[in-house]
Amino acid sequence: MKSFIKKIFSKTGNALFFFRKKNIVRSEVKKILVISLYFRGDVMMNTPALRMLSKIFPDAQTDIWIKSRSKGILDNNPHINRTIVFDHFKTADYNDSQKPYLKEKINFIKSVRKENYDLCIDLTGKYSTALFTLFGGFKYTAGLNYNGFGFCYNKFINIDTQHSAGHLAGKYAEVIRECADLSTEEFESASDRGNLRNEIYIGKSSLNEIQKILSENGITFDDNIITIQPSAGWKAKEWSGEKYSQLIDELPSGFKIVLIGSEQDIETNKSIIENTNTSEKCAALQLPMNLSAALISVSDLFIGSDSAGLQIAGAAGVPSVALFGPTNPGFSNPPGEIHKIIYTKLICSSPDNEQYCTRDAGKTCPDFLCMKNISVNDAVRQVSNLTKNYSKNKYQIAE
Repeated sequence: MKSFIKKIFSKTGNALFFFRKKNIVRSEVKKILVISLYFRGDVMMNTPALRMLSKIFPDAQTDIWIKSRSKGILDNNPHINRTIVFDHFKTADYNDSQKPYLKEKINFIKSVRKENYDLCIDLTGKYSTALFTLFGGFKYTAGLNYNGFGFCYNKFINIDTQHSAGHLAGKYAEVIRECADLSTEEFESASDRGNLRNEIYIGKSSLNEIQKILSENGITFDDNIITIQPSAGWKAKEWSGEKYSQLIDELPSGFKIVLIGSEQDIETNKSIIENTNTSEKCAALQLPMNLSAALISVSDLFIGSDSAGLQIAGAAGVPSVALFGPTNPGFSNPPGEIHKIIYTKLICSSPDNEQYCTRDAGKTCPDFLCMKNISVNDAVRQVSNLTKNYSKNKYQIAE
């Protein structure tokens, strides 16, 4: 039914707005707005696309609109002029307000119109962001769309990131390719030959601050550190606290263990530590995103679910063990041999060309068996392999 409605919207819109279709003249683009309103991990997977934009439009200024949940993750990124934070557009069925915020939206659109952007690229692809591009005063607009509202853009990029095989970062890069109408040679150059590695830029002040916080917890940068993020975007993606406690007890000796999370995670993380036999080597920290990124970047290993922390580890070149369940690792696990996955496929798991499982990414699942079936021994084996064969990688420090 949803698919049928989307087709009706799309056909009707294309008939009514056929006059909006036009190619983007690159030489006319001096100011760009990118829309990236999903979760922090998704924003991280947009960073290769942002890097591409800076190469394709070297003289242009690029701003990015994100939600407050992603604040800090793009700090110091040299490919971005400014980060704009505005929350009142609903883009998810969870963790987003149901209020209309009509007045706030109108005021926001007015403020954007004053900026006189030449190009808006919608990497979020909801009906709300598509309609925003109609009223934002942009010379050119381009984007992907999941709701049948592709007619709103001057250039609709017909890529379904959720229902086609391949890494999300590559799909976002393809949006930029089609938006700018790049030749194969131009795309290879702009994408660094298809380099899908995320980018994170850790400021010296963040490193200094996390060094101080670690010191207060009896940990130094010279220690071997394993950072664990038990939380994820939604509960179905999370491993049990009991198993994390068991894992910590089985981790190689000589490592300091730091659990990270937001305010709502701190009690869970403390409970995980309290249920270990090695609590003296552990710390539970509540950190803003910039400090979580700084901590992960100086760690020897990251352990967690499909989450922002995993994407940061990929960007910082830190080995990781990722626990996947209702989401497909082929869509989001960082590329490279140092990033190991544990994934138990069930009959309800996502096929290769689907991002989410058949239980609406686990949000309608009664038992979360895919995560429950991941054993502590599975995780220990992957951790042992990485800690034996890989050492700390260098990370980028912003001047």
